[in-house]
Amino acid sequence: MTSTAPQTSPSSTAGRRWIDWFVAILWFGAIIGATVQQGGIHNHNNFLIFRAASRHLIAGSDLYTLYPAEHADLYKYSPTFALLFAPFAFLPLLPAIFLWNALNAGALFIALGMVLHVAPPTSPARSSSSTCSARSRTRRATRSSPR
Repeated sequence: MTSTAPQTSPSSTAGRRWIDWFVAILWFGAIIGATVQQGGIHNHNNFLIFRAASRHLIAGSDLYTLYPAEHADLYKYSPTFALLFAPFAFLPLLPAIFLWNALNAGALFIALGMVLHVAPPTSPARSSSSTCSARSRTRRATRSSPR
């Protein structure tokens, strides 16, 4: 009896593993790069708004008031988002930005994996046998149909 599992060669598995590591390192580098850009070089006003809104929600103050000493815009989201953002609000700034970027990159990674799901390759023996069985079913159906 033959196996219907796809056969993979050791070289293709090693090549795939190398690509997986390369993508993981590239992804991690992008997270670090975004953190450095937002935490040190670039103005990260949105993150500051989310952070302040979480602190204001827990303190019981108004979320939608302008706080010019903390950030340069108004908070425009629901209190639920401020509550969900709370774990990032009480960490030091750079680790909080890093974890926020990692969460966003992880969500993107999962979404791309769901959208771009690639079916595993089928073995040649399996694909030819399924083609042969489909042909025989077609022949039987045409022979048995009344003319």
